[in-house]
Amino acid sequence: MGSQRFWFADSGPLYSGRSFEIRHGGRHRHRRLELGCRTFGRLVTSGAADDQLLLRVAYDGRLFSGFQRQRSCESVQEFVEKKLQKALGWNSHIQFASRTDAGVHALDQCIILPASKSWFLKKHSKKLSRLRLYLNSHFERKVVVWQAAWLSANFSFKKDVLWKTYRYLIYNSRVPLVMDSDLYLWIKKPLDWEAMKREANHFLGEHDFAAFAKSSGREAASKASGTTRKILSMRMKRSPHPSWSDSQFIEIDVRGKGFLHHMVRNMVGSLVDIGMGKPLDVLELLRGRIRDRAGRAAPASALTLLRTKVRDSRLKVFDPSPQSPRL
Repeated sequence: MGSQRFWFADSGPLYSGRSFEIRHGGRHRHRRLELGCRTFGRLVTSGAADDQLLLRVAYDGRLFSGFQRQRSCESVQEFVEKKLQKALGWNSHIQFASRTDAGVHALDQCIILPASKSWFLKKHSKKLSRLRLYLNSHFERKVVVWQAAWLSANFSFKKDVLWKTYRYLIYNSRVPLVMDSDLYLWIKKPLDWEAMKREANHFLGEHDFAAFAKSSGREAASKASGTTRKILSMRMKRSPHPSWSDSQFIEIDVRGKGFLHHMVRNMVGSLVDIGMGKPLDVLELLRGRIRDRAGRAAPASALTLLRTKVRDSRLKVFDPSPQSPRL
């Protein structure tokens, strides 16, 4: 048995404690973490058959330069890894479901921590609840963990994330929006709602979305993953402003298995152009595969990763958090 005493940085005496390991021969081991007078958790591992911990998180994209780690600016990945290292001694890179752009928000981003690299966890929902609260105390409300779950050891983002839903928000009015104005794309000119809905239906199904990728069709087609994607559903909803007549809030929800870089923003930008009277035909844009003929990318700050659907059979134990959003 090995034992080690420690202090969590900047946490004070409340979080002092010790960790120790009990080996049972071969490849099996128990690892326990104690904080003060409480036992924080225990992880039982057996060789390579280690489970993975899923953290479902939300964040405000305006605070970061995107999700994936970058050299010069703070990303969500860099922030989370830095806080995990400080709180739990984590010293590895996290895995994640979506590479959201700078300014794009998330209500359901999925992060995975391989249990083989962790010694502070236990497969029990009550312990997961405690872990979630503990991590949120370190994430400074810039990132919020709203659920934790154990996944099967063979979980794969490519195979077991069934779909993702993005939501884009538009404010259509001659009167500026005072509160949360940067969370909406403000369009002053009245939009042709029926034309937008009609053309949006052409996105449904499997198509080559080269015209809606970040780069040109030729450049995008050269990538190993190609530019063919499948849109499972598109939902468009508008609701009146509670106080001002002729003012509309518009939600555009796009659900698919996967998306190209800037794909949703370029789709929305084209629909807005159509709503403003520009003669664009979505089917012709899809067939033509030329990026310059489609609409400009809509601003990132009005886009949110709304939901990431994980295959239920891969969830072994989860934290039944009352804070989980109903999406």
